[in-house]
Amino acid sequence: MRIMIVTEVFLPATDGLVLRLTEAIRYFQKNGHQVVVVTPYKGIDSFEGAKVYGISNKKFPIGKELFWRPSLKKIYELMESFEPQVVHIANPVIMGKFAFQYAHSLGIPVVVSYHTNYERCLKKYRLDRPMAKKWVWKMRREISSAAALNLCTSYAMAQSLKSYGINNVHVLNRGVDLDKRHPRFASEDMRMILSRGKTDKKLLVFVGSLLKRKNLEALLPMMRRRDDVCLAIVGDGEYRQVLEQAFSGTDTVFTGYLTGKNLSEAYASGDAFIFPTVDEQVGLPLLEAMASGVPILAARSPLTIEQFCDGCDALFFNIGDEDALDEVIGCLDDKETMKKMALIARHEAESNSWEGASQQLLDYYSIAFTRASHYN
Repeated sequence: MRIMIVTEVFLPATDGLVLRLTEAIRYFQKNGHQVVVVTPYKGIDSFEGAKVYGISNKKFPIGKELFWRPSLKKIYELMESFEPQVVHIANPVIMGKFAFQYAHSLGIPVVVSYHTNYERCLKKYRLDRPMAKKWVWKMRREISSAAALNLCTSYAMAQSLKSYGINNVHVLNRGVDLDKRHPRFASEDMRMILSRGKTDKKLLVFVGSLLKRKNLEALLPMMRRRDDVCLAIVGDGEYRQVLEQAFSGTDTVFTGYLTGKNLSEAYASGDAFIFPTVDEQVGLPLLEAMASGVPILAARSPLTIEQFCDGCDALFFNIGDEDALDEVIGCLDDKETMKKMALIARHEAESNSWEGASQQLLDYYSIAFTRASHYN
């Protein structure tokens, strides 16, 4: 199958959308499919044998980045020359709008997918003013109503899309690298690093981008109150300096970005993975922690309620309820129960391989192409 993926976020970015797309592209290429990626130009020309076409944009002094219409016309030319059997538009904004119009004019079926918090996405592109938001959602509804299929990454996100007037949404399976995230990576050396040598304390690990919306400051009262807990915050981001100042004087370690074996060991070496974020619609680090065989302590939210069963494969607490947080941390002393919980989580993660998630996406492409071929 010839597949064109149009996305306004791609390498060298490292968020959940990019991870899902790169894993899918790797799977498609390995299985003999032809893939091209259309994305804003970031100096990447290819990935795993798939050609990456960069669309140039212009950055203005006020900070906005805008596409020139002539540069967007390149998408049409690529569609004509590559003749894709399906066009996949991820998180449609500006490029997605034009890609949809071009695909529609050429009779190519379109699959649309949504992967992120839409308000944050609009803010990123300076489109969070009332008139701009109204235009963006009007455009998205037009695209999604005419798309062969609409996809998203959770049932919570599907409900959110429905509130914006986007219906007939299918939920994509989650994916995790079961070899890179595995209990065998538990390391006493890494535990020593993450706890600054205080290995007798309970080690809680968070992995993710350091942004305000991650709500890590909700853990600060606990870290100031308890002397039996260490916290390791793995990742980087625009809010890191604020967090480092806030957590100064507590047993908290900021590691910055970790990759490869170091990241695998960080996931697997704590007593629990802690997740205080309530504004999240994907939550890939949660699945990676499950695969790593550690208990999950998660703030109750639409996403975590969807993904976990409280007391079975995770323990929930309500943000702001310090007694509830103390209670779930106290459960870590029950080693036998925590071991069973971690085993259940690993077993559940094993049904969420990237190969399975990528094959499901390929199946959706086939459905879109078959429907278009039948009705045309």
